Amino acid sequence: MMDMWAMAKEKLKEKAVETATLDGKMDERTSDGSPRKTTSHVVICGVSQSGKSALVNKFLDRNEEPKETTALEYIYARRTRGNHKDVCHIWELGGGTMFAQLLAIPLVKRNIEAASLVIVLDLTRPNELWITMEQLMTTAGQIIESAMKELDQHGQDAMKSRINARTSEYKDDIRMCSPFPIPLLIIGSKYDEFQNFDSEQRRKICSTLRFLAHYCGADLVFYSAYNEQLVRVGRSFISHFAFATSVPKTKVDDHNRPIYVVSGMDTFESIGPPPVDTASFSRAGQPVHLWKQAFSDHFPQTERETSDKSTEEQELFSEPVIDNLIANREEDLEVYIKQKKDRQAAETRAAERIKT
Repeated sequence: MMDMWAMAKEKLKEKAVETATLDGKMDERTSDGSPRKTTSHVVICGVSQSGKSALVNKFLDRNEEPKETTALEYIYARRTRGNHKDVCHIWELGGGTMFAQLLAIPLVKRNIEAASLVIVLDLTRPNELWITMEQLMTTAGQIIESAMKELDQHGQDAMKSRINARTSEYKDDIRMCSPFPIPLLIIGSKYDEFQNFDSEQRRKICSTLRFLAHYCGADLVFYSAYNEQLVRVGRSFISHFAFATSVPKTKVDDHNRPIYVVSGMDTFESIGPPPVDTASFSRAGQPVHLWKQAFSDHFPQTERETSDKSTEEQELFSEPVIDNLIANREEDLEVYIKQKKDRQAAETRAAERIKT
């Protein structure tokens, strides 16, 4: 007859086997059943002083005061589960839209299949909201499309399959959408200040952001570094993109509350039409153009950060330390682009030699 200690040991072994099996399954698949990536790249961009660095610090559980981001900053996060180690490379773009071309550094062929984009918009500055979103998405989209063309057919098909998976619940709405090629999260920051806006202003901003998110196949959440519940929301979504953890698939679309809409949970019918007259609506060619015009009529769009300042202004407000940092980053980018071209040329020559 087996004694108590022997039975306990057997139970312990059984539990160990169950845990190892469960860890193995978790390592192989994400929460939605797709293959798990052990390495991911999360690229965070948006308006200057919108809380991007604070968001990263909250995700990393850092209490330090965030510093102003110069051009493109890099940091990484690790997570260990059993014998499995996940690594997330986090890239933060500073300067608003000024340095958008630096997105070409992380969004390259070797990273693109495991990359996601986070755009942080300042809810208290609606006059920069659409133009910032448009410029960053256009630049990032062009860079991503270029990287995707370098993938083999299997890689391109895999990315298309992931786009279809993200928009699987769109049904008929998909015909009027233009899904972004990689997972996209739109964060409306400074909700603690935004909640004090006029109700009608909040309604227009919320409905416009819901339209943009639904149109692009993006997740949309509102965030405040001073609200613990919203901090948890922001952290959970970054973790979702970084380590494929799950997030609640739900929807909060009341403009009197912090918006929370997971991709696929909204509909154009629920969002409603843009605030324009019926005649304008009937003449519209593309819904996105109509929404842009309607939003710009209420909140004329202006660029706060521009790269074409006059020479006199640059000399008057020159900052040598920052100028040197920017110059160094630009040199690094030029070297990187040259190395990338050389590597591609070498790969082409090698492929030609193999064929012959």
